[in-house]
Amino acid sequence: MDLTHEAAIFALQVGIVLLAAKIGAEIFERWLRQPAVLGELIAGVVIGPFALGSIDWPGVGRLFGQAMPGGEIPIPLPLWVFAELAAVILLFVVGLETDFGSFVRFGPTAVVVAIGGVILPFIFGDVAAVMAGLAPSFVSPAALFVGAAMTATSVGVTARVLADIGRLDTPEGITILGAAVFDDVIGILVLAVVVAIAAGGAVSPLDVGLIGGKALGAWIVLTGILVLAADRIAGVFGAFRSSGAALALAVGLALVCAFVAQSTGLAMIVGAFSAGVALSRSRLRKSLARDVAGVYHVLVPAFFVVIGMLVNIPELVGVLAFGTVLSVLAIVGKIVGCGLPALALGFTPSGALRVGIGMIPRGEVALIIAGIGLATGAVDQAAFSVVIFMTFATTIVAPPLLVPVFRRGGHGYGPATVGSTGGLHFELSLPADLFDHFERHLLAALAERGFRPAGGSDVAEVRELRREREIISLQSLHDEGDKRRIRVESEESVADWPAALASAVASAEAELGETLRPATTASPRI
Repeated sequence: MDLTHEAAIFALQVGIVLLAAKIGAEIFERWLRQPAVLGELIAGVVIGPFALGSIDWPGVGRLFGQAMPGGEIPIPLPLWVFAELAAVILLFVVGLETDFGSFVRFGPTAVVVAIGGVILPFIFGDVAAVMAGLAPSFVSPAALFVGAAMTATSVGVTARVLADIGRLDTPEGITILGAAVFDDVIGILVLAVVVAIAAGGAVSPLDVGLIGGKALGAWIVLTGILVLAADRIAGVFGAFRSSGAALALAVGLALVCAFVAQSTGLAMIVGAFSAGVALSRSRLRKSLARDVAGVYHVLVPAFFVVIGMLVNIPELVGVLAFGTVLSVLAIVGKIVGCGLPALALGFTPSGALRVGIGMIPRGEVALIIAGIGLATGAVDQAAFSVVIFMTFATTIVAPPLLVPVFRRGGHGYGPATVGSTGGLHFELSLPADLFDHFERHLLAALAERGFRPAGGSDVAEVRELRREREIISLQSLHDEGDKRRIRVESEESVADWPAALASAVASAEAELGETLRPATTASPRI
């Protein structure tokens, strides 16, 4: 084997993946007004081993045509490893941006939501497999594997969308992240039982308890140690004086924690998330979040491109009808199975819907379950293709569903009263030729008070501005005739909003005369 040539091929593959990721994201975000992650997923389909990646290029061959050993993942092993490392970085950053106090507060809710999000989808998948003729009975291995694949939740897609729109620290975002962690533990239990049944063995309640106890206990111990040692870890990292040392050490810690999680039966991303949550309590949080942003924007899009590359379009055509039915059941199963417990535990209908939609994506977790089923002979190629279809459909449909339910605003948790939320709702209608002038001065006034644009803020003509944990949404709307309306909303109180508004009006007055004078006396509507 020519290692130099292999390294060059891998470099070419990664380069094409990164280029495709940014091109796809630009098309979807700028022109289609959709989340960038959708463009990355579609870009993966286009360049994948079942599309352009299958072409024999002169001097290169089939760029993405060499499957992993075992064949269940149809891309080269080094590229899959690269994507997995990108997923680790994604969840490390998500943990770093998570408020630890809120995570603890919504922990019990997340457990109940996770249980609901496992039971209903499992039943749907098991019954659907039998009704479609893929399995002879409800307890046959094929039906159980389809049901197990329906239970999985891949938090990567949802975490990316919530980060882009600045909603990770909301009650809904915290609950989704926590539920995804516990969902991973429950999924391990389900998979272990199904594999044992497929192998012809018996599974006792004790075996199930031991498997679940090991996984959950390992995560609790790992997270607990990291949280208790967070300040000491930050002190050690901060003692290094070489450039970029703290960032490299933090990423190294995340990778080590990823290995620990994987070795105890959990997904690597769970360990990385724990490392991020722990460091979010340290004095290094802001500097790490700033420094890791460059790494995030390079690696994380590659993960979603690689997920898109797994889609075998010719095989999916053959299972289009049942795949669509199973995908609808998968979506309904998570929305209802997770949404109803959330609603019962204090979320508003809007908040419960956000939680349910956030749990929809199946991603790589379902692919792993399907791959194990195919490798053990428990499922045939038809059932495997159906699961792949469902996985991709739920992964790609979640972002366009999730963004609007958050954009519409509204209180997500607890009673929606003025006293409990202190939220802001302000609207002002202006002639179109004056609108841009005022908006510019308003943005400048908010920037002077520390508000900065959040990622993905240009979706659907909405600007998201963030200051620490405060988020303001500025939406540009077309009003009657030649007028434009600016709508300013925040779920939490913004103490200096009146001052910012007054400053914007004062600075714009020279340009706009008396047109804006009534704005300073307008009352915000809750």
